[in-house]
Amino acid sequence: MDQDMQTGTVDTANGLATLTFKRFLPPTTDEVWRALTDPEQFGKWYNATAEIDPKVGGIFRDHSGQFTWYGPITVLDPPKQFQYEHNHEPVPQMPDGAQTVVTWTLAPKDNGTELTFTQSGLTSTAGVSAGTHVILDRLAAFVDDKELPDFMNRFGEVEHLYPLWTAPANK
Repeated sequence: MDQDMQTGTVDTANGLATLTFKRFLPPTTDEVWRALTDPEQFGKWYNATAEIDPKVGGIFRDHSGQFTWYGPITVLDPPKQFQYEHNHEPVPQMPDGAQTVVTWTLAPKDNGTELTFTQSGLTSTAGVSAGTHVILDRLAAFVDDKELPDFMNRFGEVEHLYPLWTAPANK
């Protein structure tokens, strides 16, 4: 399967969803780790302004357009695992805001890196699944020194791959 067509999966339990992607990246885990944890590198491929204080309890924040995601770093195990809360205040597109956890796990594989991305605690996958697919395509291009795909064009190409899931309304 073509690298950029490796779709994610959505698992649901207890009214919440967990999004998972697995990708193989040719660069080493150290190179991928830097792209994930260095704010300047992160901002380039994520298309955001990033603040990353790389220590457990340090802040993770990314701001792109009208969205600002933030939270404490909960796991930092270089170059294996990077986990942080990925929270968002209420906005019209997310009237209840969001309280999620993002985990990046890296493992050496075939002279490169197997990356596993999870985002848990989702109450809706609207835009998140396809958006994450595009972000991972951009990360793959960045660490491989290739041209980054345009976010919105690529989003339009992959959005149909991800059915919408929304948590049942509380009764």
